[in-house]
Amino acid sequence: MPRTGFKASPALQIEIQDQRPIYLPGDTLNGFILSDKKPSTLPHSLQSIRLKFFGRAKTKCVVKSGNSTSIYRGRAVFIQVTKIIHKDHICETGQHAWPFSMTIPEHPTPSIASRGDAFDPSPPFIFTRDPQTKQETDVTQHQLPSIMYYYDESGWSGKKIQAYIEYVLLAEAGSTKAVMPLYVRRQSVPSPITSHAMQLRPFSQETKTLALLPEYAEGSAPFGMKLKSILRPSKTPKYSYSIMVAYPATIQLEHPKTLPFKIYLVPHLDSKVTTISPEGSSLEQLPVVTVTSMEVELKSHVHIRCPGTFSDHSAAKHHTYHISGRSLSTPIAVPIIPKSDSEPKQSQETATLFSFNQYTASKQETTIPSAALDLGTLFSVFLGARSAKRQIYPTFATYNIAVSHSLKWKVNLSCAGEKHSVSGEPVVTVLAPSEEQEEMKMRQLGTEGMKKSHDELEAGAEAAINLVGQIMQAVTS
Repeated sequence: MPRTGFKASPALQIEIQDQRPIYLPGDTLNGFILSDKKPSTLPHSLQSIRLKFFGRAKTKCVVKSGNSTSIYRGRAVFIQVTKIIHKDHICETGQHAWPFSMTIPEHPTPSIASRGDAFDPSPPFIFTRDPQTKQETDVTQHQLPSIMYYYDESGWSGKKIQAYIEYVLLAEAGSTKAVMPLYVRRQSVPSPITSHAMQLRPFSQETKTLALLPEYAEGSAPFGMKLKSILRPSKTPKYSYSIMVAYPATIQLEHPKTLPFKIYLVPHLDSKVTTISPEGSSLEQLPVVTVTSMEVELKSHVHIRCPGTFSDHSAAKHHTYHISGRSLSTPIAVPIIPKSDSEPKQSQETATLFSFNQYTASKQETTIPSAALDLGTLFSVFLGARSAKRQIYPTFATYNIAVSHSLKWKVNLSCAGEKHSVSGEPVVTVLAPSEEQEEMKMRQLGTEGMKKSHDELEAGAEAAINLVGQIMQAVTS
């Protein structure tokens, strides 16, 4: 299932004026259809010339079972716009240039099923066919997705998954064709996000050891005391507390700042759960809980579907990207915040985590105490757009392709020599780099540099398929 490749000849070619490496929905393409009509290059007269612009998402899944192989395919043609550039035959030889102007639609055009498959509701995908009326929904309310490319092959099962989104200009004159694929992406937010829809999760913890007593804090307790704590565990000193971890529900690729991870501790000073207590009311006398290391990974889940006669064939794969993982040479104390000062406050504003077509989800921003320890800065947790092997795509969903993410993290802690950890893997919305970041890249690389970067990524992706059957790189979404 190869993508549409560039094609041009002296007989017919497409030239875009002031061509850019990236286009957005709503941009207008101005240019010429060129023909150097010579008998040696085109023995027959050119017919009327048509210019077509289309955008589509194609999926393919190959499943092997014993000696049999099943192939499933899906095709969603979002847009297809055709213009007649020239109506008459061209009999004279020589060079010809016909101007054209084509605006990239901002939304899918109706009658998608007539150009490909119809899609019923099936999360996480969006759909084109109303489940009740069986009529096409208003697809003009949907957004166009950015181009993407994905390929994966399972070595042990032989299952192959391929998916791509492409946008193409196609000029036709009889049987003669000229093709120009375009890099089209969805417009992002203007500047790096300032709200990450922070969520707060408590982890109850109890540390129970003789080392909580000041006299044994620096050394080992006598054998008799250890034996006593084993025989009478209820008499062993204990310290109960909640580790509060604040993590983002929305993150952004290539954000100039670190991911906002925060941590603090709320002590439980009830004598029933904590048998040690500070002198007076000072919290500084409480045992110190320290952060020793942190690990952060982003899991990307790629979903595809291929509509069938009776049911869809769906497939999903996930890939893990290591973001951060290291130990501190000197452990850092977790700030202790009394319960009265640690009550989470909900912001008046609601942060939209995911808003794409039929599916929308939001969460309120949680205000975190300013004294919380900033783990993102401490461990330099940045999120780039590329890993060593694959492109990281933003969260999106279209009719037959969807990408979702989860953020897996683990914080290792220590208290009085006792080690424990807190961890989570919440769903997270990944946004594309902001327009500000994209403009910065454009200034740094220049137009030719951006085009070269994209061309190299595409060439590398195709070569990987042809040579080893596995895509190792992909174009930026």
